[in-house]
Amino acid sequence: MPTLTDTTLTIRCPHCMASIDFSPMIAHKDGRFVCRDCAHTMRPGVPEYRCTCRRCLRLFRTTPDRRSDLLTQ
Repeated sequence: MPTLTDTTLTIRCPHCMASIDFSPMIAHKDGRFVCRDCAHTMRPGVPEYRCTCRRCLRLFRTTPDRRSDLLTQ
């Protein structure tokens, strides 16, 4: 007979470090995960979601190939 296990989804910010690991993000009820340090956001399961934090916008502006890929989606 299968047993229930207690699992927790931990999403980590790709920009911020906490000691030797990436910082865990805070889960919101609407499905978003937000970094408390840099405001980076993620929506697991929504591939078309794009973060608008300062670091992601800077990356978007400095990578012209990514810009054309995102605009054609």
